[in-house]
Amino acid sequence: MRGIWQRVALAFILGAILGAAYVLASRGGGKRSPGPLVSRPPKPTALKEEVVRERLLPLLPEGMRLVRVNPIWFREFADGSFGAGYLLCFESSISWFQIPIGRFAPPARADALPKKLASYLVFYPDLEPGSCYRVSRRRAVATKGKAMIVKWAVERALFSGDRWSLEKTEPLPFESWGRVFTEEELSEVQEAEQAAWQGMVRTLQRIREGKISFATGRGASGGRESPASRAGVAVAPQQRDVGGERVEKAQPVEPLPADRSTALPEPNGPLGPSGDAGAEPSTHLQRLYEQYERQLRLAAAKQRARLAEERKNSSASGSTQSTAAPKQARDAGRSD
Repeated sequence: MRGIWQRVALAFILGAILGAAYVLASRGGGKRSPGPLVSRPPKPTALKEEVVRERLLPLLPEGMRLVRVNPIWFREFADGSFGAGYLLCFESSISWFQIPIGRFAPPARADALPKKLASYLVFYPDLEPGSCYRVSRRRAVATKGKAMIVKWAVERALFSGDRWSLEKTEPLPFESWGRVFTEEELSEVQEAEQAAWQGMVRTLQRIREGKISFATGRGASGGRESPASRAGVAVAPQQRDVGGERVEKAQPVEPLPADRSTALPEPNGPLGPSGDAGAEPSTHLQRLYEQYERQLRLAAAKQRARLAEERKNSSASGSTQSTAAPKQARDAGRSD
């Protein structure tokens, strides 16, 4: 019994010694403590919606409104940057259409000569000669009053000092639309096409009736035709290119063969004033038709050169932008 009490007393003494040592150690450590801990701001759990809206609003085409921004995911990456995904809801007060480009199809009852010369006509200011917009095959990319749901993501964002910086985002559908037209502009496209075709038909008719002379550039009545009327060039209002890029899908136009063994048709009609005494009527008309064809070919060549220069400038501009800061989508602008 006495041994038990001795063990209990020894254990009590050892416990008291260890407790005193712990207290002294704690006090000594407190003297070396740098002070109270500094609290850091908590990590963000989502991008602020106003930051997303500030990024998107300048990119929207005319009539497009951002209705809702619904977050669907948010994560932090190993380098300390953040990413986020959204479902965006847009509504448009304007219907926008894409129109495919194809070769102009002359009326089935047209004569051989107008069908041949149609390959030189400029049916719209941004198209290759002989090409036109196929309005009947238009496709709506935005419908007036109809909601458009788009999945969109912020691929890289930085957060510092309670401020967000969006470094990289996915493109919006509007940036890949290319050339688009409103409902009102669709009719203008058709009118420009008909104006180019009818202008050429009227010029051929005036040649047959002897009311035009290419040597002087005047008609028989003394009036002067505009270059656009003589060459059958469509002049239409400027249109919107939402994506900021010119549509370049027109097929190249094959040049007229140098071999002219196939004679131009000789339509019937009164002979106009001739500059050559004793010239045969068919020879004079043939010469007038050839002069008009040369005018059309020259106008077509100028159109191709202008479009090629614009594509070159656009390509150079795109290369410059790719070496700068992350590319920003441009506002919808007007193009010739």
